[in-house]
Amino acid sequence: MSIGRRPPPGSKARVDLAEFAEFCRLKMAVNGPDVHMKCAGAATAGLPDDERRWRLAIYNCFSSVATAGAIWSRWPRAKILETPDVDLAAWLRAHWKGIPIRNTRRPVRAPHKLARCLKSVAAYDVDVAALDYEAAWKSLDAVYSWGRYVRIKYLETLRRFGGAAYAHLEAPNIRAHGAWSPRRALAWLYPTYTATLDVKTNDRAAIALINALAAETRVAVAERIGRDVSFYEFEALLCNWRQSLTGKLYVGRTIDSEL
Repeated sequence: MSIGRRPPPGSKARVDLAEFAEFCRLKMAVNGPDVHMKCAGAATAGLPDDERRWRLAIYNCFSSVATAGAIWSRWPRAKILETPDVDLAAWLRAHWKGIPIRNTRRPVRAPHKLARCLKSVAAYDVDVAALDYEAAWKSLDAVYSWGRYVRIKYLETLRRFGGAAYAHLEAPNIRAHGAWSPRRALAWLYPTYTATLDVKTNDRAAIALINALAAETRVAVAERIGRDVSFYEFEALLCNWRQSLTGKLYVGRTIDSEL
């Protein structure tokens, strides 16, 4: 599979593997692609397993440590479970202007939706340490508004910061089904396959092709930058790179915006 060169729509950048790998190197040099994930890991270090898993799940509801901290301190799990939905939504509505929610969590950008999400996270009581990756992924069907990205991110958070019991929860691929953003980035690297990559085709042949291209490119990037890149990191870097080429993101934006 050869990597092509084609500028994406709206960008004058020349697209090739070397430029993508350099973006990845720079992004990781500032602790990307998710610097705040490391902050969440540090903020929950030393807690009992159940509490840490709960707090990391709350962090993933917002993708913001500051917002997660506010919920951790004011709404322990038992309180969320005991509080009627309408009362939780009313509290969120009263404090809405002070609750930052990242763009990746657009599905909960309304008090009643966020209340429903928090309730379902509180009710989710699955010991994912005892499950393989696919079973853990499927178990998250129970959490309201948790689509493909937040699932892959939550399981990565547990793998990296939950302790040894979660070390096996490494994504086996970029979770290509419905992954329009990383797929579009791959299409810019592999224009020959645009008809499959940059559309919403999710049949078995399409998913197999996407996973093969992603796996090959991930290894090539890791070799160029001199460090391993997990599938979660790789799919996030693809999305970040796509945004950078369209003028919507620079390598330090994540840490700057969290501050």
